[in-house]
Amino acid sequence: MMSKWILLGAGGVLAAFASGCLVSLDGDSDAVVVPGDPVGEMDFNWTIDNAADAYDCSFYALPGSALDLEMVLFDDRGDLVTREYAACEDFSLSLVISAERYYHAEVTMVDAADRSLAISTTQTLSDIWVEPETTVDLSVDFPPSSMQ
Repeated sequence: MMSKWILLGAGGVLAAFASGCLVSLDGDSDAVVVPGDPVGEMDFNWTIDNAADAYDCSFYALPGSALDLEMVLFDDRGDLVTREYAACEDFSLSLVISAERYYHAEVTMVDAADRSLAISTTQTLSDIWVEPETTVDLSVDFPPSSMQ
């Protein structure tokens, strides 16, 4: 029985390497890069009702919970690159990613206690081009109507 689990674990590690993407932590930002590729950075900022006010995060959270921002990043083929979470009150998320390629992102405010419970409209950012050694600044606003 134990050898089955070891074999499954080894298979998962090999699958991660075969995908070509490595995810590693680099300070406060995550790195999502293909080994040997040039890299760039993506800084993503958000607001609620055009303001970065922590009160709004608690106001729209379900009782006894908190809000997180969920960012799902896809490559130009639609393959998942990474799924990242940040506390709503951070209003910022940075990623180091492979450059010279297109991405698109889906961002949603989610309940931190139950990440599967989306309480806001998902917003999509398309045709994000990342240049080597540069930072792409992206932002989105969640209007009050999307937070119901």
